[in-house]
Amino acid sequence: MNFDGSAVITAVTAVMSLSSGAVVLYQRATAADLRLLIEQTRNAIIEHINGKYVRKEQCPFRDETVNALLDLLQKDKGIS
Repeated sequence: MNFDGSAVITAVTAVMSLSSGAVVLYQRATAADLRLLIEQTRNAIIEHINGKYVRKEQCPFRDETVNALLDLLQKDKGIS
């Protein structure tokens, strides 16, 4: 079988196009996975911080609740 140069170049170009398309799809999928992982990590950090610390504007409500609980405990134990 006799191949001329243009057929070989066309075949190589087609293979390169297909492989570059596959690389682009893989890169997009990897970037999407990375964005999802970053968002999940960000949400976990925010949830951890929100569960651990009290915001300044919430302090009076928290203080009232803690004081009420302490008063209940004192009354229950008979401590004045």
